[in-house]
Amino acid sequence: AQSKLSKAYEERKAIEIYVRTELAKAYKALSSSYTEVLALKQKIMPAAQKAFYTIREGYKRGKFSYLDVLDAQKTLFNTKKQYIEALAAYHKAKTKVARLIGQSLKNLNADIKNLNQR
Repeated sequence: AQSKLSKAYEERKAIEIYVRTELAKAYKALSSSYTEVLALKQKIMPAAQKAFYTIREGYKRGKFSYLDVLDAQKTLFNTKKQYIEALAAYHKAKTKVARLIGQSLKNLNADIKNLNQR
């Protein structure tokens, strides 16, 4: 019985170490994806949008070629795609952290709603 009890304690320790390691990885992914989403939403996407509109208007006035417009549009679309991928990574990481700690991360829901409203 003592051997079984000792084995159970060791298994418990191993599981705790595994869960803590996974939680650290998930939290790191959550933090980095949140930072990426924020940067894309607040800085990179607006800059790509502005560049596209500027080049499109310049094209209408004969200052840029159609290829320049297409390049700016491609950059804008790629930026939006990157934002969506970062947002998906954020939600996956948030779900993993919540699962590992056994409770909801309600405050993070408010954070992401604020991102979508800006």
